[in-house]
Amino acid sequence: MKSKLPTARAQALAQPLFFRQTGRCPGYLFGIMPASFDQSHHILIQWPGMQCHCSCGFRTQPCSHAQTLLLLQESLPNLFEPLEHLPDWALSLLTEKAGFAATQPNQNLPQLVALQKEKRHHERLERAAFGLQDMELWLEDLMRRGLATAAVEEDAFCQDIAARMADASLPGLARTLRLIGAIPPGAPDWAEQVLEVLANVYLAIQCFKNGFSSRCTAVRPPVFPGYKCQKRNRHGAR
Repeated sequence: MKSKLPTARAQALAQPLFFRQTGRCPGYLFGIMPASFDQSHHILIQWPGMQCHCSCGFRTQPCSHAQTLLLLQESLPNLFEPLEHLPDWALSLLTEKAGFAATQPNQNLPQLVALQKEKRHHERLERAAFGLQDMELWLEDLMRRGLATAAVEEDAFCQDIAARMADASLPGLARTLRLIGAIPPGAPDWAEQVLEVLANVYLAIQCFKNGFSSRCTAVRPPVFPGYKCQKRNRHGAR
């Protein structure tokens, strides 16, 4: 859809270098346009009808930022990555602009936002389930090979699986696994400390498989965000 009477500013800014993110999904066009070092304009355009939402706050519709996004889409449509659903910031922007819902084609905006959030939640759970299955196989292989053997064969034997856990939407487990690298290899109880962390990771897997039952309360902090290794002094005391 052609934008109407774009401003000279919009024409000058309609270039990829002025956008940090661009994308599209059924019924929507969106983009993020940096305004300063720590601020950005979040732009969302709804089809059909070209309902424009922008975090800039200007009352003129469409604002120059929305015009810029439209011009960029007209000149470089392949720049807009196709997605199945809106990113979280776009959903938040829609929620903030819910007062305009009566004039928009979609009369069930709150339900749409809730459904998309629920869909994203289920997708994250599915990624987590596959990630924990991968983690369990890795642990079984590690126990089969032996902890000492794995440590000798691989300088950072936990880094690869930690990265895979991060990709599986399990940042807490990823951080926990990376903390193993902070345990001094020469510590007399190195194996004990590493096995303690891995045991808690295994308990987390079992809790997830059992639907996060009350048994999860037995899992100690290593499986959760913000966990820090308990430091020992030079005499080995906690």
